[in-house]
Amino acid sequence: MIPGVSVVLTSYNHGALLGEAVDSVLRQSLRPLEIIVVDDGSKDDTAAVAGRFPEVRYLWQENGGLSAARNFGLSSTRGEFVHFLDADDILLDDALEVATNALLRRSDLAFVYGGYREVGPHREPIAEHSPDPARIGYEGLLRGNHIAMHGTVVYRSERLRDVGGFDTKLPCCEDYDVYLKIASRWPIEAYPYIAAEYRRHGGNMSANAGRMLRASLSVLRRHGAEAAARDLQVALADGERFWQDYYGDKLVSECWRLLREKPLGPQLRACLATGAAYDPIFWRRIAERVRNAAGRLSR
Repeated sequence: MIPGVSVVLTSYNHGALLGEAVDSVLRQSLRPLEIIVVDDGSKDDTAAVAGRFPEVRYLWQENGGLSAARNFGLSSTRGEFVHFLDADDILLDDALEVATNALLRRSDLAFVYGGYREVGPHREPIAEHSPDPARIGYEGLLRGNHIAMHGTVVYRSERLRDVGGFDTKLPCCEDYDVYLKIASRWPIEAYPYIAAEYRRHGGNMSANAGRMLRASLSVLRRHGAEAAARDLQVALADGERFWQDYYGDKLVSECWRLLREKPLGPQLRACLATGAAYDPIFWRRIAERVRNAAGRLSR
């Protein structure tokens, strides 16, 4: 591999935002070795936007999903390190330099990650999230995905290839799956820097609470045997409760919205069925929401 960072941007119908993402990579204080845009079968102007940048190598594939797009990009990189950025997100100016320096200080690290800033559709600030130094490593990841934003992660390319890249069978949480697989075998480390902006908009994959709950629990439970072998069953159980609480509450809100918009429709039935199947206290959450609503009406 060649010393340096390969940056892979993935886009599916995000041509309107891709230019801003590429610009953020070109502004880096550490120049990337290469910039690759993987177009996952977009129907918009993603190809034309990528073509505006002579520094970008453009790759196209039939629509195969985010994991397939990232794997295609990974297979085309030459860098010792690799960074992935979604086309709707932004990399802050020193991110690659800070992450690369962290990797160079310790040759045993498989990846490093930083903090991120949530922003609105027009990059208006919402909140900042710094890495939690108390939740580093495999045990911390069993308790929940404290890395959260994939755009802050820089991998040692060889290690990502060693675990087979991203699982194309997963509809989401493919990054959490990779974090767990890597952290179960090699050290990882956080760096204290806000590295990227995560743009909140209506099309975010993480907005589907039911799908995220199913996928996060599925990924976590893959590590049942490994957790048992390391006597980390408590961490695994804490992780299950974390995901059930985090997405269970969001799922209740989703069901509540559907109840008002489309009473007893198929979407509401599917929402309730997912909650009941994957969250052991889902009906208690529903009952509490009903009590709160009734209390407000009675005032």
